[in-house]
Amino acid sequence: MAVSERKHWKHLYEEVISTEICCGCSACIVACPHKVLELQDFDPIQTDPNSPFDNCVHGEEGCSLCAMACLRLDPKVDVIEELIYGRRRQVDEIYGKYFYKTLVRATEKGMLEVGQDGGAVSALLGWALEEGELDGAVVAGPSESVPWLDEPRVVTTKEELLAAAGSRYTYCATPLGLKKAAEKKLKNVAIVGVSCESTAVRNLAAEGIKRWTRPVKLVIGLMCTETFDYDAFVVGKLQGEMGLNLDDIVKINVKGNVIITMRDGREIILPLKHARPTANEWCHHCPDFSAEHADLSCGGLGMEGWTLVMVRTEKGRDFLERGVAAGIVELRDADEEPNALRVLEKLATKQRTRAKPWDPHATAAYPTQQALDAAYEYEAEKAAEKAAAKATKVAEAQALRAK
Repeated sequence: MAVSERKHWKHLYEEVISTEICCGCSACIVACPHKVLELQDFDPIQTDPNSPFDNCVHGEEGCSLCAMACLRLDPKVDVIEELIYGRRRQVDEIYGKYFYKTLVRATEKGMLEVGQDGGAVSALLGWALEEGELDGAVVAGPSESVPWLDEPRVVTTKEELLAAAGSRYTYCATPLGLKKAAEKKLKNVAIVGVSCESTAVRNLAAEGIKRWTRPVKLVIGLMCTETFDYDAFVVGKLQGEMGLNLDDIVKINVKGNVIITMRDGREIILPLKHARPTANEWCHHCPDFSAEHADLSCGGLGMEGWTLVMVRTEKGRDFLERGVAAGIVELRDADEEPNALRVLEKLATKQRTRAKPWDPHATAAYPTQQALDAAYEYEAEKAAEKAAAKATKVAEAQALRAK
């Protein structure tokens, strides 16, 4: 059997999955032409009976699409940002390149009631579906059998979109919905996903794996600092420790605290620090809070009834401004919410430090080689200082014992 020198499943498993920096975005599964990868508890697994769990016969023979698709294994950030912006992000562009920031709110009352924050994403997509501009949208929607678990869903009508609206704050491998969109032969779709998923879609396109991304006309990114593990957060924390009936929960939101709205109108406050231990481990390696590779990046940022939208591309600007002209959404100046802007700056800055220079996806955090080299030097200096301090303490302790 020929042995391929290109990275494939073996390297993806060794460098990303076994090191627990895989974010479960499912891009590798979408890209696999042999259909031998599946998602199990948000980890890709090898299902080919002719391959060991940590290698792939197709990979050894030259197939490398799964490794190419991975946004944690040598991501093509240079290519992605060249395609989107015409250049790489600068070091001081903490939340990526964009045209402008604005506050957006749906004008239809029903959208405000079912949507998250200002209902902007639901309103714009619902309008595009009704107008025939989109024939589908790939979103995260609630499971029909498991309460408060999200699943990838392809919606083709405004009614289906509204049924999927809102946030559950547990992770959903939304890009898997691209395969469903292809099965439906949809030609014009939008995809809504958190930061890593926005980049995953772009990485597929940057690597030339266009079968699944060719229909994607709009990428809407959701600002994200972390998602919660379903079993730990929903089953363990909400149902187990707090004794909540999951069927009685009607909304979950995060505004400094986790706010749980019950069917009887009660709001139960869970301090965010009590929920954070249930966050997915892979989120701690993500450098991108603001979904910088989307056309439109959206987040509540502690506000009530409004969504902060970062307009990043010409495509995103055209879509939003036509929605405004049609009366679907209304705008306010982002400077009217200085607290939200401070939250954006704080979280985006903090999240950049998550990816250390030795991580496989360090270039996602350090946009130039000079920045990466400086990070290496800084981390090396810190390690040397720590080692020197430890050596000094050991020497002092030995000296005391000698006396």
